[in-house]
Amino acid sequence: MRLSESPSRPPTRGFTLIEVLCYLAVIGLVTSMAMATLFQLIRQSSALQRNCEEIAAAVRAGEIWRADIRLVSRTGGISESADRLVLPTDGQPVIYSVRDGAVWRQAGVDAPAEAILRGVKSSRFASAPRKSVTAWLWEVELETTARSGPTRPLFSFTAVPAGRATP
Repeated sequence: MRLSESPSRPPTRGFTLIEVLCYLAVIGLVTSMAMATLFQLIRQSSALQRNCEEIAAAVRAGEIWRADIRLVSRTGGISESADRLVLPTDGQPVIYSVRDGAVWRQAGVDAPAEAILRGVKSSRFASAPRKSVTAWLWEVELETTARSGPTRPLFSFTAVPAGRATP
């Protein structure tokens, strides 16, 4: 009597433990690289947002300053120093001063000063005589941080008192 032979089975396809470990290692490597890239993008995005906010704050302060220059009642009455600018208007004088790393605006002698721009490294007010008018220049440089990058945040604003010609 013959023993029955077991029917031959087709070879089954499967994964060995080494193959599974290799696949897991590749998936882990790709995932960790993707996460590192994601976190770097998040940091860069927040730095960009901070820079945009600083630029917007500087532009807002510049527009306030320009509006005050346009209200000056007598061009000859503007007094300037390295860190202070007094603008005579029809009402109370508007005083700009730079201290404690901020630009302060005071709308009147007795009014409280308000910080219109913080994080200031340096600021300079100067007159710039032109042919028929005296323009005013305000240059302001903001503080930089190590994460800000190599650019210097320097802003320059120019304004002319409304309808005031130099004699």
